[in-house]
Amino acid sequence: MRDGSDHVLCLTTATITIPGDLDYDQDIDIIDFNLFCATYGSKMGDSNYNPMADYDHDCCITLVDYGIWMDYYQSYNG
Repeated sequence: MRDGSDHVLCLTTATITIPGDLDYDQDIDIIDFNLFCATYGSKMGDSNYNPMADYDHDCCITLVDYGIWMDYYQSYNG
């Protein structure tokens, strides 16, 4: 976009990711819990695997990941 001078204006938006916010709406709520539950028990390669819910990066969504998500939830909503 030009501003009438020899300068070019660039407009950008940045998305800040909140750990535990699986729907990227800038909060941690029941929707994120439901998204986590939908991927619980899955592993990399499964159709419902969500790498954003794999908080311990072991390629499967387990009780450990749930504990980490719950910590995020409680910290955010505490």
